[in-house]
Amino acid sequence: ASYGGLDRGFLRLQDFVDADIAVNRFVSLLMQRYGSIERAWKDGLGRKAVDRIDEKALAELGILVGYEGCTNRLCRILQYRSRQATICVADLDVAQCTSKQTSHTLMQHTDAAK
Repeated sequence: ASYGGLDRGFLRLQDFVDADIAVNRFVSLLMQRYGSIERAWKDGLGRKAVDRIDEKALAELGILVGYEGCTNRLCRILQYRSRQATICVADLDVAQCTSKQTSHTLMQHTDAAK
């Protein structure tokens, strides 16, 4: 179903699919380059697995792995768990495994866009 998309404050089924694709593509690139998300955090960013990162650090990591999507949008998708302006390793792991959290993030994004 299509109701005008996020620009009009509504979600489309495609928005959920797009979010899932973006997260899976990013995680896949991390896994290809570093072998694990934790190693990407450590080797790619010089951070501990418990450290949180902001959009700028996520963008830097995206460049390192060759992510061609919008890292600002990716960061918003991943912020579902913490409701903060930062993300952590667990946010990537959970987002990869469950579409429920991804859809929750999109709902939050829609509310923020109003």
